[in-house]
Amino acid sequence: MSFISKYLGLTCCLFANTSVNKFTDTGLLVNFDHETKWSPINDVVMGGLSASQFNIKEGSGFFTGVLSLANNGGFASVKHSLENNPMSLKTTHFNLKVKGDGRTYQFRIRDNEKNGIAYKFDFKTIPNQWRKITIPIKSMKSSYRGRHMPDFIAPPAHKVSQVSFLIADKKNGAFCLEVKSISFN
Repeated sequence: MSFISKYLGLTCCLFANTSVNKFTDTGLLVNFDHETKWSPINDVVMGGLSASQFNIKEGSGFFTGVLSLANNGGFASVKHSLENNPMSLKTTHFNLKVKGDGRTYQFRIRDNEKNGIAYKFDFKTIPNQWRKITIPIKSMKSSYRGRHMPDFIAPPAHKVSQVSFLIADKKNGAFCLEVKSISFN
């Protein structure tokens, strides 16, 4: 077992055994009661050394890893493709139920356009405390390789094809974000 795997296992054990009251929204976008496919995309694509993974355990998803600023790195992310997007034109908000480590994360969406633009919302976590984050879709900021693209606005919810989480807070070290639900209304 690598150092990263051991460290991540210990870090997330602190979060995994806490109970949480379920809440409901209009629709559940990602269900963590069964395995879903999440793919890491880290700064190694540019020579960085950050690492991340996403695991499902006991009804939660765990975005964990180590952020490294070495070699001009500094981001780690995981993405999930929405094969059957249940949202409609009337959908206006995403809702996250998360517990983190005090670091700042981004929730991101993409549509099927091949322009490489992501739409992001930054949120801060409170160590070992559950938070419900409400994200108005119209408030999500466009981003292309870390740069704001003011001419692009977030797509309507029914066109969203991917959701992701990213950390790029310029702090070396391990991170852990527990995600209980991603829903919409």
